[in-house]
Amino acid sequence: MIAEINNKIPSKLSNSEDLLTGNFFGIIRYTNIENTIPCIFEASTFNTTEDKNIFDKAIKSICKTQDPFIFWPKYKGNEIDLIIELSEYVIGVEIKYNSGLSSDDEVSNFENNEIQNSCNQLARYSRMLESKYPFKKKMLLFLAKENSASYTYYSILNRNIISNNVSFGFLSWQEILISLEKYNSSSNELIINDLIKYLKQKGFDTFKSFIIRETISRNNFFKFNFNENFSFQLKRKISKLFYKYE
Repeated sequence: MIAEINNKIPSKLSNSEDLLTGNFFGIIRYTNIENTIPCIFEASTFNTTEDKNIFDKAIKSICKTQDPFIFWPKYKGNEIDLIIELSEYVIGVEIKYNSGLSSDDEVSNFENNEIQNSCNQLARYSRMLESKYPFKKKMLLFLAKENSASYTYYSILNRNIISNNVSFGFLSWQEILISLEKYNSSSNELIINDLIKYLKQKGFDTFKSFIIRETISRNNFFKFNFNENFSFQLKRKISKLFYKYE
């Protein structure tokens, strides 16, 4: 992770979702997880209040005496990125960085009387959780960049292809970064600071708010201007080519 923060790894590796998963959640295992896990997942969105409450209870039940993380478990041809296995609950987390879902179809169970199984990646993982953990309360979380996370979540939710016994939610990397920046750490301050640097290096630091020092009046309007500067360096000799920057 430190090498990546300092741009010391090849570009192919820097785009790896598995490396992102292992670096971030692998390091989280060495923190006070009973505090950091609720912090990381606090902004997760679920379709119903009941599902959100179940999820919150699950992540608050994590204790520091156990390691609940299972990375890339294989089960009947499926390999979800992360499972958080607890005594009464199980949370499956599918993690994306720059890629989309690996499989999908046009199945929509609102249009049919007979329920059809979709090959959609998240639909398959929901059935996997239902099969593997029949006696636990099951949750499936989709973690991706801000726009991709919400768009993918609601498009799948509207198709009714997630197993009925699995609560389905989503979270963005940008929201995790915001939560970590607000996290009050003492014993793990160095680790948390490195995780914040890492998420910023991955491009998850986005615009948050305006600070306006003027008194707001309904009869006035405000125009915001800024100058954007950037620099670049070409490391290869250019011959008979042109480059356009917009």
